[in-house]
Amino acid sequence: MLVAVGDLVVDVVVHLERPLEGHPAAIAPGSVVVNLGSDTPAVVTHRQGGSAANVCVAAARLGLGARFVGQVGDDPIGRWLVESLRVAGVETAVRAGGRTGSVVVLCHADGERSMITDRGVAAELADPDPSWLDGARALHLPLYSLAADPLRSTAVTLAAEASR
Repeated sequence: MLVAVGDLVVDVVVHLERPLEGHPAAIAPGSVVVNLGSDTPAVVTHRQGGSAANVCVAAARLGLGARFVGQVGDDPIGRWLVESLRVAGVETAVRAGGRTGSVVVLCHADGERSMITDRGVAAELADPDPSWLDGARALHLPLYSLAADPLRSTAVTLAAEASR
């Protein structure tokens, strides 16, 4: 069983169109235009995100056991995200409370991406439960899980417990 500790957020993915011919931004290959104060044509989708959650989904697709450990908001988006993991075959150990995080991902036509992050309560996971590691053969801790407390302390505590 792979256990991953970290973020479960909604990704708002924005595929920006190339600039119109003759626009000053068209000079730079792969550049895009965001019309500040006006409309910008784009294709926008919403999907489950967060690197720890994504690793669990990938493991489940490979037929491996996976458990996601984290915190989401006590809101419709948080409930949808947790259900999306369960549908993908991921076991969940999720605390709910506060506001679910979002990441706006600006995707450029040349493949470059820029992210605007609001982790919401994802970084607030505290008071780790040792049972989260039951059956674990591998523990995945993404960098975001080690970036700030209280999630950092939770991740470090679970890593120490897993090594025992």
